[in-house]
Amino acid sequence: MNESPAGSAHATPGQHRATPDTPTPISAPSTTQRRPGYVRINAELPEDDVAVLAKIADRNNLNRTSALARALRTTELIEETVKGGGRVILELADGSRKEIVVP
Repeated sequence: MNESPAGSAHATPGQHRATPDTPTPISAPSTTQRRPGYVRINAELPEDDVAVLAKIADRNNLNRTSALARALRTTELIEETVKGGGRVILELADGSRKEIVVP
């Protein structure tokens, strides 16, 4: 076993021992457990897209993760509808209509 005796100036791997010349860490390493069925991702997005995501989140009282998930499900619904031969038509406040075309 590779344990340091009490009072030793050396810490075991994964530990941090504060000494007068080394500050105590602000926070401990994260031990957050991920929920089953969830995967953490990192994405690099243009600033404009992040602004749109924030607007969607704020408008719907959601966090950005939930807003992104909603946008993905909406996109999937639109694509599957069009792929299956259906049409997606938006009716605007003035009564005019626009069809969503998926390439």
